[in-house]
Amino acid sequence: MQAVRAEGRRGAALPLVPTDDTGAATTPVLGPVDISEQAVAAVVRYAADTVDGVRARSCRVIADPADPLALRIEMTVAMRYGAGPVEAVVDTVRARIGSALRGQVGVRATVVDVDVVDVWPEG
Repeated sequence: MQAVRAEGRRGAALPLVPTDDTGAATTPVLGPVDISEQAVAAVVRYAADTVDGVRARSCRVIADPADPLALRIEMTVAMRYGAGPVEAVVDTVRARIGSALRGQVGVRATVVDVDVVDVWPEG
């Protein structure tokens, strides 16, 4: 949440729909709630940064107009040389992003595009 609070820009808002334990939408108790795309992007960048040898660069969040709980994530990252096979590291990044979105925001990523745009040396 520190990363979300540090993000000062509001930008476009995404509706948050409360869900039950199965992920099915439920009726809001206190009225409609939304979250900014920038706040969601901050959660995604933080999740990517938790992977050893990865630094998040840019992140774009695209909402599906037909399903407000489904997002497309387009992200660029830098990777440390020697962090491991690129495919395995990117799969870990995708998994962390999916977990963070479900657990912290209550939405799911239908597509997570991760581009490695930079490599930095070990040590």
